[in-house]
Amino acid sequence: MPARILLVDDDPDIRSAYADVLKSAGYDVFPVATGPECIRELTESSGAYDLLFLDVLLPEQTGYDILDVVRSTWAQIPVVLISGKIDSIAHDALDALGAKEFLQKPVEAERLLAAAARWTGDGT
Repeated sequence: MPARILLVDDDPDIRSAYADVLKSAGYDVFPVATGPECIRELTESSGAYDLLFLDVLLPEQTGYDILDVVRSTWAQIPVVLISGKIDSIAHDALDALGAKEFLQKPVEAERLLAAAARWTGDGT
């Protein structure tokens, strides 16, 4: 069974491009646009995801806010933060909030797939 990946990015073009790359590699990808959609999907699926790719700059809630909820409720899911801007908060989130990795946009297909394989343990 392919690894299940939840992908959160408010930009429809980026969300679609990343989902296409991951799906072409055999992953089961569920793309959503906002933090509330992410939390709703995790709740409805009982956290049945192998990896969460999470954009930092989202409407309504930041990726950091979502990461905090995910870590406290679904600690078993590895989270990879994605943003066009790396700052000290991002590095603090890796340490304090438990994100596994930070990818800076634009994320090339090879880097996205390498992170997916690294954190799912899946070489699909």
